[in-house]
Amino acid sequence: MKEQEGKTVITDKSTTGEPEYYTPDELSKLLRIPKRTLEKWTLQRRIPVVKIGRLNRFPRLEIQKRLLGGSLLK
Repeated sequence: MKEQEGKTVITDKSTTGEPEYYTPDELSKLLRIPKRTLEKWTLQRRIPVVKIGRLNRFPRLEIQKRLLGGSLLK
């Protein structure tokens, strides 16, 4: 997110050039799990998810924090 003249603008890239959100395809490949498992975890609220319109997106920083803390894959 960036601020321009007092307005918050959502961008799809962070300052490091990495996307701020993973798509389901990207995250399932990253975690090396089937997309169906990712869908189950989403429904069970085991993984952070953000709805953008009708699409599920997974916040990169939150996913990375949980992976490093070991709480995501329990």
